[in-house]
Formats: sequence, C-alpha cells, structure tokens
Amino acid sequence: SLVDLLAWACAAEDSRADTLQGGAVAATRAAVVEALALVEQLPGASQLDLEARSTQVVLSTPVAAAGLLLWLGYQLSSQAHYESAYTSTATPLYLKLASLVAEGQPLLAQRILDVMLAALECLCKTAPELQQEILGIAIVLLRNGHVEEVMTFADQWANGKAHPDPSLVRYFLTKLLRITEPPYSHFFASAVIRLMSLAGEPVDAREHLVEFVESSLYAEYNPPLSKEDRSELVKISRRLHLSH
Repeated sequence: SLVDLLAWACAAEDSRADTLQGGAVAATRAAVVEALALVEQLPGASQLDLEARSTQVVLSTPVAAAGLLLWLGYQLSSQAHYESAYTSTATPLYLKLASLVAEGQPLLAQRILDVMLAALECLCKTAPELQQEILGIAIVLLRNGHVEEVMTFADQWANGKAHPDPSLVRYFLTKLLRITEPPYSHFFASAVIRLMSLAGEPVDAREHLVEFVESSLYAEYNPPLSKEDRSELVKISRRLHLSH
C-alpha cells in the first residue's frame, strides 16, 4: 500500500533493501496509520486526549507529524473553516496540536510558520484571542532558536495582508522581549525596531525594552544598523527618557 511505501521510504538508511530496518519501518508505518486515524477524529472536535499514546506516536514521528501539520494547515488557512460553526470550534485544538508539533519537530519550523501566517491572514482583525495563541506558537519556535525564521514571519504578518491591530503587534513584542536578552543579532534588532516603528513600544515590558534599546544603541554591528533603524531607536530611547 501507499502507507507501506511511505514507511519504507522514510525509515530506510539508504536505497539498498538489505540495509532497511524492519523495526523502524514497522514503527513508521504504525505512526502514519495513527496520523490518518487522528485526522479522521478532528473535524468539529473540541477535545482530544493529547496524552494518549497514539497521539504521542504521531507527534514524535517526523513523517507522521508532517502529515498532521499538512492537514492542520489546510484547515487553518481556509476562510471557510472559520466561517463554519461546526469546524471553527475545533480551532483551539488545532492550534494546540500545531504547538506540540512546533515543540517536538524543529525541522518543521518554517512550515509551521507558513501555516500560522496563513491562519492570521484569514482571521485578519477578528478573534484576537486565537491570534494570540498563534503568536504564542511563533514564540515557542523563537525560544527554540529559529530567530530569523520567526522574525521574517513577524515582518510578513505585520506588513502584509493580515493588517494586524497594533495592539497585537505590541503583544508579540512583549512576549518576544521577555524571552530574549543581549547581545541581540543585527537581524533581530532591526526586525524588532521595524515592528516598534509600525505599532509602537510594548508598555508592559519596559524593563526588557530598556535593555533592548540600550544594548542595540551601543552594539558594534557590522554592518551597522541602517540610518532609519538607528533614528527610530534614538526616538524610542528619548520616549523612554534614557540618556545616550
């Protein structure tokens, strides 16, 4: 069957049949079957035993997790999903599953961010609580080291067709600044400055904001921050009544 072929393709050490690991193939096949069974339960579901062994098998097996994420992406990037009273109730569960994939499968980070961006674009200015959950998944990925991917995602979200409310951008900045510390990379600092230029400074993270501004102002970046970025940073510093 196709499931068998997929399991063999994913569990093989190389293309020679005598090096295939039967145990790994069997485990991969079982995980793919569990993934298929899982997505059959999901439409319209609002609860799921996330600690169940079958669910954990799916989340811990890369090919099964990738398949689950593909299915979740199809749902979360569909406007019809949010317009249906039947399927929209399952959105928090779908986001929880996406978050678990983000935590367990770092190689799927970019695909997860693509799904989250599509979901935010569908939601636009509606359902801020759901949007906060989505941004929380991006923060998980940032914490796990995917800095450039997450900051690129944030830039695309803030400046794209999602047209987020500025308060949501500041919410994201608050969460972001609370889990980061100096030294900040040039890429990160520039991305944060642009987000603040767009939405303003996050007032709920003053201590972390001050740390970011002071560090970025005096960092010896090579190349240096652009004139626009540095000018914005100085303006923020003045608004915070910092000496420089």
